[in-house]
Amino acid sequence: MSVRANEGGWRALVIGYHNVAPTPFWSAPPDAGLRGLAEQVRWFRRMGTIVPLRHIVAAIAEGRPLPRRAIALTFDDGYRDNVERAMPLLDRMGVPATFFLVPGFLDGDVQAWWEVSSWAVHHATRPMTEVAGHSVPGGDVTDPRVRVFMEAAKAVDTDTRERWVAELVDGLAPAGENPLPGLFMNWDEARTLAGRMDVGSHTQRHAILSRETPADQHDDLQGARTRLQAELGVGVELLAYPNGQPDDVSTDTVAAARDAGHTGAVTTVDGWTSSAADPLTVPRFVLDPMSGRRGLRKLVRSPGFARFLASGPLR
Repeated sequence: MSVRANEGGWRALVIGYHNVAPTPFWSAPPDAGLRGLAEQVRWFRRMGTIVPLRHIVAAIAEGRPLPRRAIALTFDDGYRDNVERAMPLLDRMGVPATFFLVPGFLDGDVQAWWEVSSWAVHHATRPMTEVAGHSVPGGDVTDPRVRVFMEAAKAVDTDTRERWVAELVDGLAPAGENPLPGLFMNWDEARTLAGRMDVGSHTQRHAILSRETPADQHDDLQGARTRLQAELGVGVELLAYPNGQPDDVSTDTVAAARDAGHTGAVTTVDGWTSSAADPLTVPRFVLDPMSGRRGLRKLVRSPGFARFLASGPLR
């Protein structure tokens, strides 16, 4: 995958978030995420105009103008706190956002592998286990050996990844009941969300798409989009590629996204969007809301920030 150079008549900014409350993988004080999100959104409102992501995609595809310094906010994965905490905050602030959902998570029959792995490590009753040649210790999810395992898990197909995670849980024998089924929203909550905010697809099982066959990528993307539209009663034109780095999005992936009917898709490649961008590989800065204003430094210090500030007419 390549993200086209930022050349053209306007600049826009796409921001990616995940959860706003702490989880086994994303640890933080209980209210830090909501406070930090509010701080960041207030900064975005002062800096530019927050618009739905679909407006930026349409502007790229159809040559439309945008408000000066257009900014779009997105949330991946469908964490329950998105509908319980983030959406009410955004509503109060009068700010739109796009939420990318995973039907398997909404069904409750697919678990987020990174959260399961983190929970198993945090609550391990055994000091160490071996999974696919990796020594994974219990106790500290920031241990470099845990990070090595997590990175290796991103490089394999979904079935292999799920098998590895099951072996990790068996090997570390975490104490207590797995709390993760309640971490993500269900279909009723997703319908509430879809009635007030835009929704998009994040694949059927959160597959890192380039690790799958072209046929499986196509079936996954088509099936996820069809299911979301049928269950939520809204159009689902946009896609967020899971993990979203260059190795995760192949030319077959982009073709599958297009064939499935998506008009736009976002990556996690840092970058400023422009009128010359490819609407199916839109760059996106992923931020941690827990970091508040401090987390905005990566934007201010990134190449292109000054050009973004100076870009485009007001309308």
